[in-house]
Amino acid sequence: MTAHTSIAIGIKTADCVPILMVDTENCVIAAVHAGWKGTALALAARVVKVLGERYGTRPEHLIAAVGPAIGPCCYEVDETVIRAMADQKNSLTLCAGGRKGRWMLDLVSANRFQLMRAGIPEDGIAVANICTSCRRDLFFSHRGEEGLTGRQLSFIMMVTSQSQASEEKNILTDEFHSV
Repeated sequence: MTAHTSIAIGIKTADCVPILMVDTENCVIAAVHAGWKGTALALAARVVKVLGERYGTRPEHLIAAVGPAIGPCCYEVDETVIRAMADQKNSLTLCAGGRKGRWMLDLVSANRFQLMRAGIPEDGIAVANICTSCRRDLFFSHRGEEGLTGRQLSFIMMVTSQSQASEEKNILTDEFHSV
């Protein structure tokens, strides 16, 4: 996360959920990588909380974009993952899998629910709803390509006017030299 302009921040994924956020009032951005472990730890909601603590962000001023990720149609998980997700209370994100002891997990919905519980209004959350495993013609998929794949880069950056950019450059230069 950052409040600096002209600096891109991002994450790489190949089935995990990329979440990009912007605080429209305080001009702060964040990028979140939410695989099953990050989702089980409610990482997206934790980032909303940290944005509030560090930058004074109010959740109702956040806009979140949830990018392409593996869908519930393709993401079969075992009991280890289900146990880890137990605290999330996302009963709508699971359904029985095709094999005994397996379930289909909807990581995108789980993260969307976390963002809403953290206070982001539902209309402030845009969801791509594209399964990376189904659409291997467009996206990399760790599961769909059995681990032999590339990664998508999801990034976000704030831009400013020319005068603001010069001021920001001076601030960054000062910070760099003080390190």
